Order: sequence, then structure tokens, then C-alpha cells
Amino acid sequence: MGRFYMMNPYESSRVNKKLLGSNQKARVQIVPSANGSVDISSAFIMPTYSSWLEIINGFGVEACWIDPKTRDYVSFSQPFGNGEIQLETGQLTEEQQKELGDDFEKAPEMSRFHGASPTVWKFKNAWEMVFFLPPEGEKALQQVLQIPETQALESLRKKFLVELIQIQSRLEDEEAKSQKSLSAQLEEGRKLVHELDSDSFQVRRLADAKLRGLGWIVIVLAGETNWSELSPEAER
Repeated sequence: MGRFYMMNPYESSRVNKKLLGSNQKARVQIVPSANGSVDISSAFIMPTYSSWLEIINGFGVEACWIDPKTRDYVSFSQPFGNGEIQLETGQLTEEQQKELGDDFEKAPEMSRFHGASPTVWKFKNAWEMVFFLPPEGEKALQQVLQIPETQALESLRKKFLVELIQIQSRLEDEEAKSQKSLSAQLEEGRKLVHELDSDSFQVRRLADAKLRGLGWIVIVLAGETNWSELSPEAER
């Protein structure tokens, strides 16, 4: 949850040539690994913009879109593992644009190309990026998600929230039939959260185990807890 992921479907190495215009250059390399994930490297050069995409072991993602006229760029980075997701916008310098050129066989490493004064947003996961990105980053997010219109992005968010509300309503109906009410489970969870900071290792360990057993209630607890009042260990 909260990570973009790509698998290697059968015969995915074929490129649909009908999608490539006469003024577009493309390079796609796909190397499947033994565990079913895939390393992908692709580059597209078009009159309107150029783009690069690197996917490492299915989870690590580096992507960049550059407008050759304005030299504006959007770059997206999702490291392999649990590192922060990063979204960046800026403008390449004339020197960088000249070095970049239009040779798609020499797609640059993303880390080499950053504007003089980039705007950078960092997120713990993909959900945080989609729902809590400031308005000034909307256009960049649309580029990453390949959603052409802002209305479509808003529709995606609303549909997702409606689904969450429906799930919560169903779960509350189920809990009403159980022995413990929602309020009782939340009260128990709040106590366990503060026990994560106990001086006793035994108490901390038991609280951790019980919290994991609460299931989706932990999501509510995480949202309402003032983490600044707890230690970094408890927050983790």
C-alpha cells in the first residue's frame, strides 16, 4: 500500500508502433528478473516534450518529463525500499538543456538534471502525495499520474474517499453486532499508543502486538494522535 508497482506481463517487451508518430523517437528496454519483477528503461523524444523512465526491481522508480521549449521539467523519484517519494519541478539551465540534447540512446541519470531553484515535495507514500499535495503541485501530479485534466484528478480523489466512507460504514455496522463498540476499541487503542512509550520493554512489546491486532482502527488512531507528544521510537 502506498507504493507504485510494476510487474512484467507476458510478451510485454513488444512496443506498439502505431502509438509512435513520425516525429517521435522511442527506446524501451525490459529485463525481467527471476522473482517476476522487472527492470525497465524507456525514453521518448517528441516535439512537445521528452520523457525518461527507469524502474528498478519493480519498486524503484525514476521519471522525468522535460518541455524542450520552456525547459520546464517534472521529475518523480520513488526509491527502492521505504525511502521518501519525491516530486520536483523546475527549469533546466541552457547548459543542461544543451547537454541533454535529443539523443534518446543517451538518456541521462535523473540526479544529473536539477534546475537552479527547484521546488521539491517529499512524501512518506503515494497516498500522501495524491491527497495532500499543495495546489501549486497539481500540474506536476497530473503529469506523474498521466491524468490530463484536473477534473479527472478530483474525480479520482472523491471516488476513493466515497469508497473509504462506505467501507467504514460497513465495518461500523459489523462492530455494532460485536461485543466491543467502536468507541471502546478506540479508547483501548489510545491507551496502547501511550504504552508504546512505557519504561518497561515488556509493556511496550505487548502494546505493539495488541495495536497490530486492532486492524483498521489503527488508521484512525494514527490520524488523531499528536505524535509530537511521543518519542521517535513510539512514532515509528
